[in-house]
Amino acid sequence: VAVAFDCGNLLPVARTLRGKYPQARILICADNDTATAARTGRNPGIEAATEAAQAVGGVVASPSDFPATGKDMTPHACTDADRAG
Repeated sequence: VAVAFDCGNLLPVARTLRGKYPQARILICADNDTATAARTGRNPGIEAATEAAQAVGGVVASPSDFPATGKDMTPHACTDADRAG
């Protein structure tokens, strides 16, 4: 697991990981910036994740099915089974 805490880091982190682990399956978990998208017409979290995934042959996952609460995940969004992994 690697974390890029800012969408500006996703592409360099993904490229570095691809270089170190050429056979790895890379899943990029995007921040779904719905509030920013509503305000500006752009979703930087989804855009950056998509660009990074395409650059390294990875895939994107995003919390698009959760209600727009200002937070991508809320404590009630996951079941106990989800938390257990």
